[in-house]
Amino acid sequence: MSCTDEEKVELAAYHLRDQAVTWWDMQKTIFGEQRITWTMFRDAFERQYFPATFCLARRQEFLSLKQGDRLVMEYNTEFCRLAEFCPHLVAQDYDRIQQFTQGLAAYIRIQMSGFPGSSYREVLHRALFIEMTQQQVNQEKGHDKHSSQKRGNKGQSSQAPSGGSSRPQKTGRTSDGGSRPPHHDQKNFGGTRCFQCGSKSHTRNSCPLDHAICFYCKLPGHESQDYTLKAQLEAPKVTSQGESSSQSRSQRRSQKTQSAPCQQRPQPSQGQIYHIQGQEPATT
Repeated sequence: MSCTDEEKVELAAYHLRDQAVTWWDMQKTIFGEQRITWTMFRDAFERQYFPATFCLARRQEFLSLKQGDRLVMEYNTEFCRLAEFCPHLVAQDYDRIQQFTQGLAAYIRIQMSGFPGSSYREVLHRALFIEMTQQQVNQEKGHDKHSSQKRGNKGQSSQAPSGGSSRPQKTGRTSDGGSRPPHHDQKNFGGTRCFQCGSKSHTRNSCPLDHAICFYCKLPGHESQDYTLKAQLEAPKVTSQGESSSQSRSQRRSQKTQSAPCQQRPQPSQGQIYHIQGQEPATT
C-alpha cells in the first residue's frame, strides 16, 4: 500500500486485540513524543511476541522438518510457516528448493533426483504430481488384491465336496472290536450313527445290544470289512495293475469267513437287528 510509516503503524495498531492493545498503549508511552516509524513498531512487536529463544526453537524445527505421513500440501504449509522465523535461510530460491526437497518423502525425493527444478513453485508442482500418481497406483493395487481375495474365496467354496470324496476312507475301530463307519458317513446321515450296530436311529450309548455286530448282515461274530459279499462287490472295482493282489486278499477274507454264521443264515430285512445273548464270536 502506498502509505507513510506513520500510516503503516496506525493500520497495524488497528488490528491489535486484547493483551496486544494494552501492550501498545504502554509502548506508546515509552516512545513518548517521538515519531514512531514502521521499523520501530516492528522491532518492538517482535521483541514482545517473538523473543530470541522462541525464534531459535522455530529455526531448529524448520531445519529438522520432514514430510512424514503428511500430504505434500500440508508439508508445504508447515514449511512456509516456519520459514518466516528464519528468512535468511531461504533468502535465495535455490536454498528454499534444497531445504524443501530434503524434507520430502523418500519415494518423492528419489523420483525428483533427476529433475532440476528452476523455481520453488515448479518443484512443488512436481512433488504434487508424483504424490498423486503414487496414490493412484496404491488404489489399483488395493483393488487388485481385494479382487484376488474374492476370487480365491469363491474358488475355495466351489471346491468344497458336494457328493463325497473319491479317496477311500479308512474304517475306524471301536474299543470293543466293533467297526466304525467313516467320518463322512456321519455327516451324510446327520451325524448320528451307532458304532456298535450301525443304526442311524440312536448312538452307541443307547444301543440295546451289548456287543458289536456286522453293519451289512446285522449278525455278530465278524466285522463288516470281513463280509464275503462286500468283498465280492468290491472286486470288480479293482484296477488291472493291482488286480492280482486284491484278489488274493479277497480269497483270504473268504477263507476266514467260511465258518461265519452270515453264510448259513438268511439275510434279515433292512433295519432288523438280532439280539443274540451269550454267542461267542466266530474264530478263523
